[in-house]
Amino acid sequence: MALTFLQRFLGLMGKADLTKAFLLIPRCGSVHTFFMRGAIDIAFLGSDRRVISVHHQVPPWTLLSGGAGSQDTLELPPGYLVSKRIEAGDVIECRQN
Repeated sequence: MALTFLQRFLGLMGKADLTKAFLLIPRCGSVHTFFMRGAIDIAFLGSDRRVISVHHQVPPWTLLSGGAGSQDTLELPPGYLVSKRIEAGDVIECRQN
């Protein structure tokens, strides 16, 4: 979970292995993939953790907005949303290990 300014700013930038990339960014309705080393999946969540929008295989150097109602952003490994069949309207349960 990215809570501090630096954690939120850096996100997954520079991570070599994005296959294990899971990052929840609270109070974040838009993101960028500047300086990313590859594509990631992105889900924007509402205040009730309901998926507002999904974006598959977002390439580096992209700006995205979750749209109306977006409260949090979930950055995931590429292909994760399809493999788990996550789509708009689903509710996400987030657990911290």
